[in-house]
Amino acid sequence: MATAVKFAEAFVAAYDEARKRCSPEDWSITWEKSWSQFMIWGWESVIRVVAPRLDLQCDPGEPLHLDAVFHTPGAGRPWFPIKVAVEHENNPHEFHEEIKKLLCIRCPLKVGITYTLTSDVGGKRSRLEGLRSEIARRIRDHFAEVNALIKEDPETEYLFLLGSEEERDREIQWRQLAFRAGRGPESGALALCGVG
Repeated sequence: MATAVKFAEAFVAAYDEARKRCSPEDWSITWEKSWSQFMIWGWESVIRVVAPRLDLQCDPGEPLHLDAVFHTPGAGRPWFPIKVAVEHENNPHEFHEEIKKLLCIRCPLKVGITYTLTSDVGGKRSRLEGLRSEIARRIRDHFAEVNALIKEDPETEYLFLLGSEEERDREIQWRQLAFRAGRGPESGALALCGVG
């Protein structure tokens, strides 16, 4: 398991090794023009070398870009602390990536929004229920996976909204799956909003 001590040891060793590989001329260029490449972005950057030393893998890029965050107005900080994190995805087949982002963010309310449209299932309304079930299953599975690793505040709320063409083309009915982290998502399906 990665710990702060193990990370620090691996980081300092990787930095020292990378630094020793640089000639004085290369070091001058790195220092002045390509520090982020040296530390983060390069394929042999310090950070990328640290990950396998901890038996982990470093994903490239910045994986937790959020679509929207809500915060207290006038707090003097543009987005911190986050009160609500929102992820939106038009393609329900890729929504699982947005679910994962929300599970990794720390804030009191996390909202995911996607759609099941007849165009997503080859024009067949009969297949929409299967797609909705798949989305609900992924929410449950991803929640269970991250919850097994680390617990979050049990009062944290999740709301997943699913716009669905159920009766007429291009007319949306909204379904939801809402739960608190302390209970987790139940095994049921997404419920129609405003019903029950």
